[in-house]
Amino acid sequence: MRSMHGPVAVAATLGLLVVGMTGCDRSQKASEGGVASASVADERASVPKASPEEAKPRSDTPPLPPASKRAARPASKPLPPAPQGPVWFSVGGRLVRLNVDGDFDTVSTRFGRIKDVAIASDGRLAVASDEGIFTIAPGKTSTRRIGTERTPGLADALAYAPDGMLWAVGFKGVFHARSDAGWDVIPKGDLGADVKLLADVVVDATGRPWVVSSGAVHARVGGGWKSLPDGDSGLFFRNADLGDDGPLFAHSKGLFKGGGDPPSLTPWQPPALQRTSVEQMVALRGGGVVVRGYAGIAVLTGDGQLRRYNDGVESFAGHKVGFVATDANARVWAATDHGVVIISADGATTSWTSGAVSALQGEVRGIFPVAGGPKLPEVGQAARGTVLGVVERNGEPVENAAIEMCEKPDKLFRTTPCAGAPSRITGATGPDGSFVMVDVPIRRYRVAVESGGAWTIAPKTCCKSLKAGKVEDVGAIVLGASR
Repeated sequence: MRSMHGPVAVAATLGLLVVGMTGCDRSQKASEGGVASASVADERASVPKASPEEAKPRSDTPPLPPASKRAARPASKPLPPAPQGPVWFSVGGRLVRLNVDGDFDTVSTRFGRIKDVAIASDGRLAVASDEGIFTIAPGKTSTRRIGTERTPGLADALAYAPDGMLWAVGFKGVFHARSDAGWDVIPKGDLGADVKLLADVVVDATGRPWVVSSGAVHARVGGGWKSLPDGDSGLFFRNADLGDDGPLFAHSKGLFKGGGDPPSLTPWQPPALQRTSVEQMVALRGGGVVVRGYAGIAVLTGDGQLRRYNDGVESFAGHKVGFVATDANARVWAATDHGVVIISADGATTSWTSGAVSALQGEVRGIFPVAGGPKLPEVGQAARGTVLGVVERNGEPVENAAIEMCEKPDKLFRTTPCAGAPSRITGATGPDGSFVMVDVPIRRYRVAVESGGAWTIAPKTCCKSLKAGKVEDVGAIVLGASR
């Protein structure tokens, strides 16, 4: 089970000055003269310039190919290969499947916000979303709704039991699917008088469900529940996953292993992870674990080898890691603000930058491998489009304003807000205050504007709707009054 709630999909919002965006249709200006153009520092894009003063590149960041590979290192203890299977991606409100043959399929159902996906041993999928609970049969893309907001209620997390029956948790309590297609609903109060928020659920090999609330873990015992650890632990629990030897639980200060009869929790804090912040945890085949912090990933193999990514040792493109998952071949799949990264069992990394895979255009919020996952397909160059807008102050256009676009402009910067970004697009406004950024790799951006010596970061994320070869108008960026 791979949980998708809590801090997983939270996006940072930054701003220096109070600014606004208003829509105005200038889509035809992409092909007209008299506007500034831009350069993509890390993609080496060829961009026309309106004048020598406009659209100056402001970064010498080395380029990162859309599908880049980093070499392997000596492997930990080898594991026998697991059978291949597809991998599912949550992209916005869509589900996209990468098949074993390298083709992509998209589920036509619009799920709204996808909260979690569970995979049964036979390859069935269960999907928890704002629109209800759905199932998808192995090899299919059609869906069947098995739960609604009324019955049993909207679910936030799902887990399949060994017998193929589905467990879920949501605001109303714990849900258990019966063989007759009905549901048993267990109120939250049955788990404990102080239980308010149910965050996750996992089912162990014996069929025992373990439910994670914000302050405890609750194991099913007979017809009741046992809350662990005993007493008020003061811990904030994050999520759960099923490891080789039983359930694992992540909390604000480390990890627990669950098991036994009667059930109990055993603190598990490998020395290599003692200084690692925990936002999400997933089990790694072979007795290891993967821990996601806000920006980096720590991969601890079963034989004690530790690798850190984007946290002082290895690195890949992207400031923020939003979600991690593992497959049965001990590969780690990570969704970042720059695309998707796959880390093989020997530590080699493959990066798919945003837009490099047309089927995955948009923000990847969750990844769900089946069995050993597929062979990685070859991907092409990142898809690109054109972004245009205008800068105004007091209703008048602002000429020669410097423009920067990156995924996460820095509020506390030394030179410019996007100077430290893995990719930065720069340009300038023309006499009419407008700007045009051509050949822009498709991903989400924030726009920063410099005029009169002061930088302003637009409050809204732009370019969510940008398509390959198309134009997106971000509207007017309104600056505050001159100082």
